[in-house]
Amino acid sequence: MTPLYASPNIIQKASKINYYLEDVFSLGVSFVQMAGPYTSDELCTFSLNGIAASTTIDLTNTKQPMLEMALNKCQSNLTYFHRELLKRMLALEAEERPNF
Repeated sequence: MTPLYASPNIIQKASKINYYLEDVFSLGVSFVQMAGPYTSDELCTFSLNGIAASTTIDLTNTKQPMLEMALNKCQSNLTYFHRELLKRMLALEAEERPNF
């Protein structure tokens, strides 16, 4: 798996991983890239999963400003529904992500 699309739990090698919810994160990153369209390098600058900053993520810093920046730079105008869905899909806490 490409680290850019990996969820924070995968990167941190958490002891308990729900792979279905981790896939939701990866799909969210794919959706953001398609809405951009961003290159992988540009997505890395947003640090959606923390890999650009470090391999450990401070969960008290939710990186929501970075996600907002990424969503604001999308070329297409995202509706409120789409923005909120992407925010939930890219939540650092797996339990906060939608379950498909």
